[in-house]
Amino acid sequence: MDDLINLDNFREYLQVAVFNVFLQNKKVPYNNNGVNLLRNAMNVVCDQFVKNGTLSERPSTAEEIADTGTETQPAYTITFKDIFEMTAQDRMKRVGPPANIVLNLAGAIHSIEINVEAYA
Repeated sequence: MDDLINLDNFREYLQVAVFNVFLQNKKVPYNNNGVNLLRNAMNVVCDQFVKNGTLSERPSTAEEIADTGTETQPAYTITFKDIFEMTAQDRMKRVGPPANIVLNLAGAIHSIEINVEAYA
């Protein structure tokens, strides 16, 4: 249940942060600078959820280690479609490049088994 609540909050905070980029800037340019404005707002939200314990790094699987060479996966990654791959039609409609955020939930321990051996 805690993950569900935290993810609902994450979605809400992320939406507000992105809306604020548009509200606080006279213009969000259709270039890498505009994408960076949006990415920075998303990073702030993701960092907030790392600090509150919702997200955390996780150990890499053997396959991930073989692919990336890293022992741990970051708490989150944010990627955007390259701005130069956007169609002229999307640009005319002012549709920015889609973002993809991958989150690693920290999870939580809800129970534990304890074995006790006592000898006389």
